[in-house]
Amino acid sequence: RVLRHILLADPQHGPIYLLKIDIADGFYRIDVNPDDVPTLGVVFPTPPGVEPLIALPLVLPMGWKNSPPAFCTATETIADLANARLHSQQSIRPHPLSSRAARQDLLVPPSVSATSADPFSDIRPDPCLPRPKPPISEVDVYVDD
Repeated sequence: RVLRHILLADPQHGPIYLLKIDIADGFYRIDVNPDDVPTLGVVFPTPPGVEPLIALPLVLPMGWKNSPPAFCTATETIADLANARLHSQQSIRPHPLSSRAARQDLLVPPSVSATSADPFSDIRPDPCLPRPKPPISEVDVYVDD
């Protein structure tokens, strides 16, 4: 899906920006429904005569057979909500640091001339491919085990 979006992107809108976020240990950031906590309890072995120790997970446990589908559902839902927001006509509040990030003097390293030619200026779209009119904005999720 990502490669198709890159292929169909109109070079007139500038270079393509991709962002990869590694949500390592993401399972541990998804809360378990309080009603399901007792069903996921684990009893630790103890010596005879000692009261058993029971662990009750409050977040999605690794190794539970339903963790991957629940995690995928959560991440796909987040991507769907993000795409719905991107494709809606709602105005998005600017980030507090947007004005600082937009300063050109901060983007160009001192060793590079600010007047150097744009390396993407000579790229022309393939006339055989359909072209979208507006710039493409898309959120995609890939879960790698």
